Amino acid sequence: MNYVIFGAGAIGCGLSVLWSRDQNSIGSQFTLLGRKETVLPLRCDGLTVTQNGNHFASTSDIAVSSQSSDLADADVIVLAMKSTGLDQAIKDIQSYARADAVIVSLLNGLAPVRTLRQKFPDRTVLAGMVPFNVVWTGPTTLNISGAGDVALERHPTTQHLKMRTQLYDDLSAIQHGKLLLNLANAVNALAAKPLYDVLTDRNYRRVYAASLKEALMVYDIANTKWDQIGPNNPRLAKHVLNAPNWLFKRLVLSRQNIDQSAMTSMASDLIAQRPTEIDTINGEIARLGKQHNVDTPVNNKLISLVKDAEHDPAWAGIDAIELLRKIK
Repeated sequence: MNYVIFGAGAIGCGLSVLWSRDQNSIGSQFTLLGRKETVLPLRCDGLTVTQNGNHFASTSDIAVSSQSSDLADADVIVLAMKSTGLDQAIKDIQSYARADAVIVSLLNGLAPVRTLRQKFPDRTVLAGMVPFNVVWTGPTTLNISGAGDVALERHPTTQHLKMRTQLYDDLSAIQHGKLLLNLANAVNALAAKPLYDVLTDRNYRRVYAASLKEALMVYDIANTKWDQIGPNNPRLAKHVLNAPNWLFKRLVLSRQNIDQSAMTSMASDLIAQRPTEIDTINGEIARLGKQHNVDTPVNNKLISLVKDAEHDPAWAGIDAIELLRKIK
C-alpha cells in the first residue's frame, strides 16, 4: 500500500515513523506531504520519535514531499492536518487523487468526517482518532506522551497499521468521547500556558469542568453514545476537577503521562495568531445543543473568547480567576 500522510505536523510525522517501523506494514510506502518549509529539514535529517524512553528513527520507507500532485500515487490518504486546513485538502484531493483512493481522517471532532463524506459520497472515508500528545522537541525530533492507541475504522487498507493502533467497526462513540477530552483545549488556549500548568490550577480546571458538565448534559438529552477515552471517566472527572490541587494531582495527574512542557494545538495556534479549531470542538457541543433545544452558555462563551483572541495581536492569555468569572 502507498500511504500519503497529508499534513507533516507533529501527529503526521510521529505516526509515519511508528507505522513505517511496524512489521505488519513492511512493503508499504509512506509519504509525508506538507509545506515546503516544513518538509525540507525532514528530507535532510530524517525523523526521530521518542516514546516511553524508546527511540524510533525514520526509515527509508518514508518519503517527504511538498507537491500535492503526489496524491495521485496514494492508495490511502491519511489527513493529519488541523481542521482549519481541511478545505484546501479537499481541493487538492479533488484535483489530484485517484477515484479509488481511501481517505482516513485523523482530524479533531466529528464535523471533518461529515464534511468529507458529503464532498466525496462515492469514496471510502474512514474516521480516526489520536488520543495521545505528540510534540516537537527539536527541528526533526518528537516525543509521544499520554495513554491510548490510535483508533481507526476497520478496513482492508487499515489492517496493516497495528503499531499503537486499534481497529473498530464504528468510531462514533469513540469520537464523541475524545471530544469531551478536547474541551480542555480551549481552556489551555485561553490560559496560554503548558497544559500541565493549567491542570494544576484549580480555577482553570473549574472552567473545564463547567464545559464538560454542559457537554454531558447535551449528550444525555441528545441520547448520544460515547466511550471513555483514557483512564478517567468524564462523569467522575467533572467532580474531581473541582478537587483541591493536592488531591487532583494524586487522583488524576499521577495516572497521566503528560509532558510538562506540552501545549494543545489550539493553544499553539492562538499564541501564533493562527485560526483555531474551536468551531470543530466546542462548536460541536453548541451545534448539538441547538439541534436539541439545549442552551450551551459555557461553551458558547469559550467559543466567543477564543475567536476574540484570534483577532487580538496583543493577546497574552487570561488569568484563571478572570476566565472563571467570564463563563459564570
